[in-house]
Amino acid sequence: MVRNALPHHFGVPGLPELNASQVLVCAPSNVAVDQLAEKISATRLKVVRLYAKLREAVSSPVEHLTLHYQVCIAFLMDNFFSYYGHFQYTFPLL
Repeated sequence: MVRNALPHHFGVPGLPELNASQVLVCAPSNVAVDQLAEKISATRLKVVRLYAKLREAVSSPVEHLTLHYQVCIAFLMDNFFSYYGHFQYTFPLL
């Protein structure tokens, strides 16, 4: 569980202060990165999880956060609305 709010500014001694609009998070294993991505996403920050090409086919609890998933959904939505967007559709009453 993320207990501390993320600071708006990050500083490292000897380096200039950074205004962190984007942060790269790494961990020693894929499971650890999945857990970090899930916890950071729970804070309502935008998360993009990057996988190696070979892991894209592996099911994951954070699949919806992966880059290839987000690109695929954006592509499908764009094509759907460009094709069906001009039709007036009414849902039938049940």
